Amino acid sequence: KGYVKEVIAADFDEAVLLNQASDRQIVMDNNGIDLPKNSVDLVVADYVLEHIDDAAKFVNQIDYLLKPGGWFCARTPHKWSYVALAARLLPNSVHARILKYVQPDRLVKDIFPTTYQLNTHRDVKRLFPKWSDKTFTYKGDPAYFFGVKLLYVAFRGLHSLLMPQFTGVLFVFVKKPNEPTEVSGE
Repeated sequence: KGYVKEVIAADFDEAVLLNQASDRQIVMDNNGIDLPKNSVDLVVADYVLEHIDDAAKFVNQIDYLLKPGGWFCARTPHKWSYVALAARLLPNSVHARILKYVQPDRLVKDIFPTTYQLNTHRDVKRLFPKWSDKTFTYKGDPAYFFGVKLLYVAFRGLHSLLMPQFTGVLFVFVKKPNEPTEVSGE
């Protein structure tokens, strides 16, 4: 904010209206974001992709919004990380109860169903086939350790032994082509 023409915050939750880091706030509906075609230079999704239940529709919305040469950037748990595997093994209906212990400061209203449809590099390549792709996986610090320092240290040790996709976060950086192209192929 203050360094670009306009920062727009968009979310399904009306809490977005309180976002003071943006110039404009939009409460989205099921049709996506009500902005003109090719009107945005950059779209950022921070810990959103794991909750997308229709990846092709989501990607088409990104393609619609971005100007040619615009970037889509995202941070999301890798689909094969132990956190994502645990989330997929447990029904969404129990996530809130478990997260109460794993992340004691987390608000129940901030827990959303997970689907993991756009959480691997392969997913990104499949859904953005003609886009320039700089996506990578990063071994992050443990986020779920029940507030217990000893568990944090144990998980840090686990992180040092496992490959990034089993412990890490997927950072998505894809650039829309300058010429019109179809995305998602679905």
